[in-house]
Amino acid sequence: MYRKDFIEREFEKLALLLGYILNLKKEKKPLLEMVQAANVGLKDLFGEDFDMETVEHDTDVNKLTPQKQQALADILFELGITAHQQHKPEASAKFLQQYLYMLELIEKNTTTFSFQNIANKGIAQKLLMEL
Repeated sequence: MYRKDFIEREFEKLALLLGYILNLKKEKKPLLEMVQAANVGLKDLFGEDFDMETVEHDTDVNKLTPQKQQALADILFELGITAHQQHKPEASAKFLQQYLYMLELIEKNTTTFSFQNIANKGIAQKLLMEL
């Protein structure tokens, strides 16, 4: 029972973090503010060693549950899209590449099919080709 409660709280924290980032996006806050919020929230969830700058080189993301990987991927996607909208191509490319990496992990680790992942993957690949 304790483990189930812990896991549910972790998902709630991830959902709140994603909601907060989406709210910052809705308020048209600068990308830097969104990235800082994501960094603080993700370090709180995954530990102080977590570095969003090097997600694709972090072996600990392989150990995350597919649900946590999906939440992290969703955050990276939103940051990449926001960076693109704010005309920051380097940041957009970095976040979208990390998003695609996370999708690869998710596809390996879960049997759940997501139409949203397919749509977002297409968007990310198209934006990366334009950069």
